[in-house]
Amino acid sequence: SVKIKVELDINKCLYENNMQDVAISNLDKIIKTEIDQMDDKLKSKVYLYYGRWNLTKYESNLNEENVKSIMTHLELSTKFNDKNYNSWHYYALLNYKYFDHLNSNGKKCQSYARNAIYGFMNSVSIGDKNISKTLQDLLRLIDVWFVTAENEEIEELLYKSFDMISLDSWLLVIPQLLARVNIVNDRIKNSLVFLLKKIGNSHPRSLIYPLIVMRNARSSKRRQAAEAILNDMNGRHHILIEECSLIIEELNRCAMLLHEEWGDAIEESAKLYFQNNEIKGMIKILMEVHNKMDKPAETMNEVHFHQLYASDLMEAKSYLKRYIETMNEIDRKSVV
Repeated sequence: SVKIKVELDINKCLYENNMQDVAISNLDKIIKTEIDQMDDKLKSKVYLYYGRWNLTKYESNLNEENVKSIMTHLELSTKFNDKNYNSWHYYALLNYKYFDHLNSNGKKCQSYARNAIYGFMNSVSIGDKNISKTLQDLLRLIDVWFVTAENEEIEELLYKSFDMISLDSWLLVIPQLLARVNIVNDRIKNSLVFLLKKIGNSHPRSLIYPLIVMRNARSSKRRQAAEAILNDMNGRHHILIEECSLIIEELNRCAMLLHEEWGDAIEESAKLYFQNNEIKGMIKILMEVHNKMDKPAETMNEVHFHQLYASDLMEAKSYLKRYIETMNEIDRKSVV
């Protein structure tokens, strides 16, 4: 065992000194002749280095044959030491890279996606205290998730990962998760919302601010997803949500003055009407800002804005309401 450890260290030095092929060849001989003399942890380490070095060697030229050979050795590494972060990481990385290669060429191979997710599940759960390691693995897992989660078997595996991976680890990728809540595929969206609900109930302060902001998003799908998660959190964290909503509303009021809000709304609605001929979208945006004028002015800025524009805006709102009721061409021109 000591002799083999010394041989392994010698080959690591060879590999790091631009003698990669010699090191790989030597390791291949060790595996063929001396593997039975090793304990399980050493076997895992030898298989890991052999698989890892070959992955680097063939990374730019992966094919079915070399992928299967490398995978066999990395699988053996995980088998002999299932608590080794690097074994699971490189096993997952191999499958991720080959899946990505196939996917970029228009080919689908769910088995590699499944292996990648399973590998990253294990690597993240083992290395959850090392942020630099787990972050990259989680980002790759998410990448595969949103390409393949319409597959029932992979979806089932993902739900297992939500239990297996610490919720603290998922906190690292909250922006990436929230960015995808308006995804079209219902199966993927449901699994994502399920995970966000789990995070929200366990770590409410990490999600409340972005969810409340998202609740006011232009996209209806983003709004619906935010409402679903907040409603789920409301039972346990009602007071926190209420207080946070109030703070965010006041912050928004300070950050976005009525002049700016109206300017943005008019610009956005004009784009929808004149460029896309999207009348419903234009009406929705304008009615949102008109309805805000029904609230009493509270700050000096709001009082000043009401004094200058309230009467004109009330007249504009009456034209808009009339058009909504009649859908008359003349009323529409009055609105525009």
